[in-house]
Amino acid sequence: MVVTPNRRLARFLHRDFDLAQREHGLTAWPTPSILPYPQWLEALWAEAVAAGAMTDAALLLTPATAMMFICAAPSRTARAATYSGES
Repeated sequence: MVVTPNRRLARFLHRDFDLAQREHGLTAWPTPSILPYPQWLEALWAEAVAAGAMTDAALLLTPATAMMFICAAPSRTARAATYSGES
C-alpha cells in the first residue's frame, strides 16, 4: 500500500509502475494499491464501520468541511471573554 498526498502523484506512480512492468516484458500484472490520502482515509473509515469498530454515529469530515468548522468557531480568547462576562 502506498499513500500519496494527492491524486496527481498517485496517477503518476501508477503510470510509472505500468511502464516499468512493460519494460520487463510483462503483458499483465496486479494493480498496485496506490491511493491519495483522502481516498485511503475514506477506505479506512469504511473498513472500520464494516468491522463494527465505530460504535457511535461519528462523521468523517472532508478537509473543506473541517476547515469550515474551524473558521466558524470563535477563538479561545473570544470564548473565554464570553464565559467570563467580558465583552
